[in-house]
Amino acid sequence: METLRSPLRPVIETMFRGLTSNLMICSPYISKSPVNLLVNVAREKRIRESLSVEVLTDISLPNLLQGSTDIDALINLFDSFQFFSMNYLPHVHAKIFVFNQTSAIVGSGNFTDGGFVRNFEYAIKIDEPADVQKIIFDLREYSELGAQVEYAQLVDLREKVLALRETISLEQKSLAKKIRQQSIEWQDRTKDSLLRMRVKGKTVNSIFSQTILYLLSRHPMTTQEIHLNMKNIHPDMCDDTEDRIIDGQHFGKLWKHQVRNAQAHLKKAGKISYDYTNRLWRLIA
Repeated sequence: METLRSPLRPVIETMFRGLTSNLMICSPYISKSPVNLLVNVAREKRIRESLSVEVLTDISLPNLLQGSTDIDALINLFDSFQFFSMNYLPHVHAKIFVFNQTSAIVGSGNFTDGGFVRNFEYAIKIDEPADVQKIIFDLREYSELGAQVEYAQLVDLREKVLALRETISLEQKSLAKKIRQQSIEWQDRTKDSLLRMRVKGKTVNSIFSQTILYLLSRHPMTTQEIHLNMKNIHPDMCDDTEDRIIDGQHFGKLWKHQVRNAQAHLKKAGKISYDYTNRLWRLIA
């Protein structure tokens, strides 16, 4: 194990130059300069068509609107590497880089100019094979909780974000009712696109079921703890403004009913059980 102080860029650039097969990046924020560094190194080494690059990040609407993540930088990664995959997971906060599946850097720095150069960051470089494999396993688990993003989806999202930024700019100059409504409409459309991206090829039940199994693999939980963790992992799918309505009567939050259905499905399948004495859900080994 080796400790690393800021600036992290020289160390990570050295690791980039040693790449031969695979790079995994987990970072909530991603900006243009580090992406350009990676692309330029890969071009010099002539490995853009052979290097596998996997990215786990958070492309939630506020991150894109505020520019915390540069959507053009993400598109550049898609354009630059033949074997590139990207997963979107709200609230992912880990900053991890795995090189050739043999070395990992885990620390505080994002894949951004701030994380690489400006900020006072700290990290640990890990080369122990068992530890690196555990990091890879955990990253893959996080990725499975998210959704794979396709190139066309990202390009479409870029257009919506640019339109929304323009609308917000106009809104800041004028409080006209029409402009305010347009802003709300674009926000709704963009959020809908993000949600479609998250559930593509999956049902809400399957997403919630997979998440319950993930949570209970850590330790038994009460229903309230499952709800809290579920909302933290899937904030976009746990909308407290939506009620379950039958014959005009309200029966609580829709997403909590969906979690209950997932629990019942897993219990019937013999994958989880409920301890009535301690009021805990447990994973069945």
